Amino acid sequence: MGAPSQHSNTPIFQNSCPEQSDGLCSMEKRKTIIRKASALLAWPGAVGIRIARGPGIRILMYHRVTDEHEDRLSVSPEEFKRQMDHLVSAGYRVMTLAQALAEGMERRSLPDVVITFDDGYQDFYRNVFPILRERNFPAVIFVVPDFIEGKISLPRYRDSRSVTWEMLREMREGGIMVGAHSVTHRELTGLDSREAKLEIEGSADIIEKQSGERPEWFSYPRGKYSPIISRMVQNSGYRGAVTVRPGSNRRPYDYFALRRTEISRDDDLRDFRMKLSGAYDIQHYLWQKIMGKRL
Repeated sequence: MGAPSQHSNTPIFQNSCPEQSDGLCSMEKRKTIIRKASALLAWPGAVGIRIARGPGIRILMYHRVTDEHEDRLSVSPEEFKRQMDHLVSAGYRVMTLAQALAEGMERRSLPDVVITFDDGYQDFYRNVFPILRERNFPAVIFVVPDFIEGKISLPRYRDSRSVTWEMLREMREGGIMVGAHSVTHRELTGLDSREAKLEIEGSADIIEKQSGERPEWFSYPRGKYSPIISRMVQNSGYRGAVTVRPGSNRRPYDYFALRRTEISRDDDLRDFRMKLSGAYDIQHYLWQKIMGKRL
């Protein structure tokens, strides 16, 4: 996959705020234009870095695939399908985390791809699982046991439902791995060591009891972690943990601070291709560093 082609049929800039007021929409459009233009300029350099340093492993981070909520963390089902079709047609290998991190798997021109979903909303079962199953793609869904059991709601989508344990058991037979995302989705860095340990170990215990398999991978709630939290996750028996830090993963792997690439509703297919190549990595890194936010 190379730099942008002038013959591409994908519009460079799409209308990203069709239902907002004119003033707010205009501001969002300007931000989107700057974001996409910066990535286009960075694309050739990202391809050069990939050639020089190797492609690494690209772990994609999603939250939702639904049209019920048209916010930036909710990718439309049709766009998600196009993204998965692109992975097939472009020759990407979609793998489990364990496969991708295994010795000798990195020597290709394209990065190996891992698909991950945080929080475990029920639209994963309805909209994501059928698409992945059709393409024989594995994925990891990081779930929150108290959300599954109806004890809490997640602030961003208070009216949305979680997958059920029955759904998770069914999907496990179709290549979906269940990872832990803490018991209650609280930021672990704000808890004392006893509470953090309960969140980390307790989520694994509950998932094992309900699904019959102990989770091997952990996702830090809200991406917040520290060296102490990472050691706690490691000491709890997990094989690794994913963050929201942008970028590709190259040897030597930091198993308990694996980088991911966030895919959002703003991304058209060109954006998706650029994110696979790393064109958004520097932009995401700077935004997180300066503003403490995720793009």
